[in-house]
Amino acid sequence: VLGARHLPKHGRGIVCPLIEIEVCGAEYDNAKQRTDSEADNGLNPTWPRKPFRFTVCNPSFAFLRFVVYEIDMFNDQNFLAQATFPINCLKT
Repeated sequence: VLGARHLPKHGRGIVCPLIEIEVCGAEYDNAKQRTDSEADNGLNPTWPRKPFRFTVCNPSFAFLRFVVYEIDMFNDQNFLAQATFPINCLKT
């Protein structure tokens, strides 16, 4: 995960986004990881280059899902956006 662009605002405050990376598919392939939250940068947040590794045994039945959440002042996660891609359609 390198960054995000033009994230919607959730409420009135400044967005502190984080991204959850999830493999969805067969039960044995399901896994989630996440970035740290990016403090007060909802317009064009960036994250340090950190590799996220997943083992996928059945790629023809798996999807890679990116979900963007923002952390509010009560430390609750609020949904902002998502994108989902079939694993078979990704280039490595």
